[in-house]
Amino acid sequence: MFPQNSYYSILDALSEKAKGWQGSTFGCLILVINFTIKIKTAIM
Repeated sequence: MFPQNSYYSILDALSEKAKGWQGSTFGCLILVINFTIKIKTAIM
């Protein structure tokens, strides 16, 4: 397992990449997953 903060930086790096792939399903999927994980973590 990654420590929480490096896990987030990996997600953020993926999100940055995903912004470049806005048209692609994969890019949208990463943004949604990233958003969902951050929401769940904030709630907990």
